[in-house]
Amino acid sequence: MHPCLRPLLAALLVAMLPAAEKLVFKKPTLVWDGDTVTTGAGWAKAGGEKPATLASAAGEAAAGKVAMLFHCEGEHWVRAGWRWVKTDSNLGFNAKPFSHLYVVMKTAKAEVMPTDLKVVLVASGNDGKRTEGPEVSLAAIAPKALGGGKAWIEVLIPVANLTAAKDFDPTNITEVMFIANGGKTMNCDLLFDNLGFVKAQGAGK
Repeated sequence: MHPCLRPLLAALLVAMLPAAEKLVFKKPTLVWDGDTVTTGAGWAKAGGEKPATLASAAGEAAAGKVAMLFHCEGEHWVRAGWRWVKTDSNLGFNAKPFSHLYVVMKTAKAEVMPTDLKVVLVASGNDGKRTEGPEVSLAAIAPKALGGGKAWIEVLIPVANLTAAKDFDPTNITEVMFIANGGKTMNCDLLFDNLGFVKAQGAGK
């Protein structure tokens, strides 16, 4: 290759990277990590009345000893959520100054993986009314996260995509929800850790 073409090729390769890969992020502000930030509880419901669950579990974690274990077992769909505020509180997290939702995840068991896993943020009003934001597909943003591999994968989802809904309050977010879609025999265990929000360098100065 001619030396003069190398800078041009490098610039083209950078331009082809996904937007999140080109950004530099600050340290996440965590809303749950299971070890030092532990408030909250999970719930799950599955098609076919299957025994899906979302709960904190000691053992394997990206950091520390505790991660969030999503036992995703159901027919066609499983909905599960983690509310990171106290049961008697509607005081949530202000995500408006942040650019991305951050979570680290991996597959612990991959018998039958979902075809897609959608992520949804939930906001709470002063009256406790629950409002769901738009669904964002991990298959589109982080396809490796559903590959069934054993490695921990960092997932970054733009806050703007998760909060772009009428009457959704990004300053008072109380919950994250996962919606798995697939066939009649979905059965896998997914681990989530270090759930929080990050800001890209230079964003929202």
